[in-house]
Amino acid sequence: MVFAISNIIIQSSINKLGSDVMAASSAAFNIEIFAYYILNSFGQACTTFVGQNYGAKQPERCIKATKIALAQDMVITVVMSMLILLAGRPLLYIFNSNEAVISVGMIRMKYVLLSEGINVIIEIMSGCMRGYGRSFIPALICTAGICGVRITWVYKVFVHHKTYATLLKAYPLSWAATCAALVIAYTILRRVTMKDFFEGKSA
Repeated sequence: MVFAISNIIIQSSINKLGSDVMAASSAAFNIEIFAYYILNSFGQACTTFVGQNYGAKQPERCIKATKIALAQDMVITVVMSMLILLAGRPLLYIFNSNEAVISVGMIRMKYVLLSEGINVIIEIMSGCMRGYGRSFIPALICTAGICGVRITWVYKVFVHHKTYATLLKAYPLSWAATCAALVIAYTILRRVTMKDFFEGKSA
């Protein structure tokens, strides 16, 4: 529900910038989402592998699975994002042949796709913590980091600088804030989990 509210606010701001921006944003979203599907699938896989190894009392393998998922996801997502970005104009042309729309669509794709590496860390850290059985922590951080930052950006910054580029900066900024918080939370959780495991093992 919270994500839906923040997306409605973002979309409402896009709508105020005119029909060309609306069309460009919609077309770009339908293309760039393919990169997100890939990085999200690694996050889901990380949850599965970490959960299985955590249940089998193999904490070292949980850490290894997280590192492998992060490395693979980062490489594949970055490559996929660059390929989509390089083919951006022809892909946007499928949706709309208006040059103005295509140019605006490329602006969105650059802001989003060039920041997908940050999103990779968010998905993997969240997936790992869910594997440890701590799903509330990443949910809370993502809600505050992504939704909170975007809503604040719209009402505190965009309202004074009403350009599409200004609005799009909400995406990498919200991802960066969320990523930093998740890395800190994951580091603490991993230490606590390891400590609890070895204390329980020695007992």
